[in-house]
Order: sequence, then C-alpha cells, then structure tokens
Amino acid sequence: MTLHTLHVHLTYPPDDETLAYLHSQLDKGIEITIGEVVPETAVILIAGRPTKEQLEASPKLQSLIVPWAGVPDPTRDLMANYPHITVHNLHHNAA
Repeated sequence: MTLHTLHVHLTYPPDDETLAYLHSQLDKGIEITIGEVVPETAVILIAGRPTKEQLEASPKLQSLIVPWAGVPDPTRDLMANYPHITVHNLHHNAA
C-alpha cells in the first residue's frame, strides 16, 4: 500500500511551541511547509491574504484556508478567479 502525502503550506509561521504541538498532532501522511514562497507540491494553502503568485505556484492547489473569522474583501475578489480552489474559513480561536 502506497502512503500519499498531503502537503499543507502556511505563509505565516506560528511560534515554535505552537508549531511543535501542531507537528505532534498530525498524521504521518501530512507534511507542513512554511514561508512566503509556496512549493509546487502544496495541496492546501493556509493564508489570510494570498497573492496571485502564491495561488498559482502549485498546480496541485485545491484548497485555501483563511485562518481567522471572515474572508477579507481583497481575498474574496482574488479567489473569484480561481473557482477550482475551495475556500474555507477557520475561526479556530472562538470562545
């Protein structure tokens, strides 16, 4: 059985403690990369305000996760040009 890797890319680095916790909770088949430059293997992009270049960097990109409440208008407008990329809004710090 071949194990496939799900490549998730964050454009903004979390602090070291948060990143260590995140890695400890991930399944083995999930790979995380971090930085402004999106690798061509990224399937999921976590960014609140992605650029056109970031969205087009990976032909495998399927989903954008906006990591706070609401999608900024510029992001909403930009994503209208990428109907094949699903947009998810994650309000992870709600009480």
